[in-house]
Amino acid sequence: MKFYLIALIFITCFSSLAFAEVKYSAGIGAQYGMAPGVKIINTGDVNNYYLTLSLAGAAVGFDRPLTDSGNTTFGFTAAKIEFLGDMEYFTANISYHASGYRESGFVIGLDAGVHRTDDFLGFDTEEETEGLVVLSVGYNF
Repeated sequence: MKFYLIALIFITCFSSLAFAEVKYSAGIGAQYGMAPGVKIINTGDVNNYYLTLSLAGAAVGFDRPLTDSGNTTFGFTAAKIEFLGDMEYFTANISYHASGYRESGFVIGLDAGVHRTDDFLGFDTEEETEGLVVLSVGYNF
């Protein structure tokens, strides 16, 4: 339920930023829905807001530059994964953009947060909440 509320908030952000530039990124990791995925990025004045659709599920998030050069960004990601089981996660991330924050090029990020799992491969399991650390790698177009 929390994921759907967060998704609704981001859809509202996307609609209010409808005239901003839209960019795309492809990759794998927490920012990309834990599987190969495509990130649709809506660029705001400073922040980037994104919606990711992956082979495993969907994620929403935002990031903003930490440095004047714009190569390093900080942000948050929330996701719902349905492919192998019911999993939700929330991470904070720090990313390095090789060519700059809003330029085409490779991006590598470290995501740390928590995830909740209560179903795996169709078997009901005990609900667990655990820490999560993931490396995200992608390419901004």
